[in-house]
Amino acid sequence: MSPFGVGGQGAGRRCDVACPTFEYVIGDPGAPWGRLVEVMQRERRNNPYPWTWEIPVFIMFVVGLIAVIALHVGRSLANFFAGGGWRLPQSSEWFSSIPGVLMGDAAAGLPGVEVVAQSQTLLVWIAVSEVVFFVALMTAGLVGWLRWGAPATKGMATRSEAEKMLGLRRIRKVCAVVRPDLYSGKR
Repeated sequence: MSPFGVGGQGAGRRCDVACPTFEYVIGDPGAPWGRLVEVMQRERRNNPYPWTWEIPVFIMFVVGLIAVIALHVGRSLANFFAGGGWRLPQSSEWFSSIPGVLMGDAAAGLPGVEVVAQSQTLLVWIAVSEVVFFVALMTAGLVGWLRWGAPATKGMATRSEAEKMLGLRRIRKVCAVVRPDLYSGKR
């Protein structure tokens, strides 16, 4: 019997990743009754957590929270450079002071403030802080997507994990098998 099963299919298959399998696909415009398509193991992998409403709501919540934090940081920066010192509102005033701050009142939600920034300066500092916070948020999102999202390499050990598992001597011995593109047999 062949090591790959009868006719290249079946339970005797030795490889699960590189050996192709076939699936019957219906709805192809070129073959309205369906056709057999070769599918690799990696393409059959599915996402264990579906994209439902929770993830977009969480993203919107984080973006909104970052916008509120950036608004108050911008207001605090404007007041600081106007000579009023660095002050953030009480936790109960974080959301109720937003309309006043957006209307140009730099003292909204801050009790006992004598020196405040002018409304144009306040709005400029708020805009600058919003841009900085959202650039940082987008950068963190991109780094996270590249690290854990779809383009991430799944199942690859890091250099330190491979060295810990195999040992440095064994890695050097089998380097041509592990990375044939870098370590060919002829040097």
